[in-house]
Amino acid sequence: MQMTATGPGVTSQDGNGLDIGAVRQAMKVAALEAAATYVVRRGLEFGYRRATGRELPTARDRNVPFRQVLVWATVTGAALTAATVIVDQVALRRELPPNQ
Repeated sequence: MQMTATGPGVTSQDGNGLDIGAVRQAMKVAALEAAATYVVRRGLEFGYRRATGRELPTARDRNVPFRQVLVWATVTGAALTAATVIVDQVALRRELPPNQ
């Protein structure tokens, strides 16, 4: 099978332009993001239960005030987003040459 070049440093055996190394790197980053969000989510849930002694607030629970549900959703969303940004930034810094 013939190797074809489709861009700077991008080659593939089937001619579709995919760089296998880049695909593997993206898969590793996605797996790390999933692991990070899982750990952060479990940590938040554990901390909430320990601090309040109550179950997590859900949007469908009529006994939980709207404000409490909204605060929990905001904190959870911000923490999970921060975890994925940290993973992305660490992966990006390890990928770039030192001069860039």
